[in-house]
Amino acid sequence: MSPFSTVETRYRLRNGEQIVGYMRKVGRNGIYYSKDQYWWNGRPIDYQQIDEWTHLRDIDNRPIYEFDIVHFSLESDARDRTGAVLWKTKEQQFVLRDLNDAELTVPLHVQDLALFEPSDLKFHAYLFGNPDLMAEWGIADE
Repeated sequence: MSPFSTVETRYRLRNGEQIVGYMRKVGRNGIYYSKDQYWWNGRPIDYQQIDEWTHLRDIDNRPIYEFDIVHFSLESDARDRTGAVLWKTKEQQFVLRDLNDAELTVPLHVQDLALFEPSDLKFHAYLFGNPDLMAEWGIADE
């Protein structure tokens, strides 16, 4: 669970590699569901896996979730790196793990301050759609 104390938290809901909807928690008691992130209601959606929203959006205003693969930049607008968004339980934070240099992990936030602007990120693919990479990295899809 992320350390953010914001009023809203979002989740992507999946059955394996298939995204079946989204869940949004607002305040203490408001839980809403959507198939498309536009129309929300209180009707629950059946799911097996849940991916948490990082509280970041990419250059196209697309929410970035755990297990997304994004193009990103560290120093320029080139978005010359590709990484997977992962939750590091020990550090209690979301990180980008570089696909070409698995030793390089970059936190997405420091003390609740975002280290990336939307222009630094561009959604590319889903990590859960790449089971070979998940197995190589020892990542379980829970």
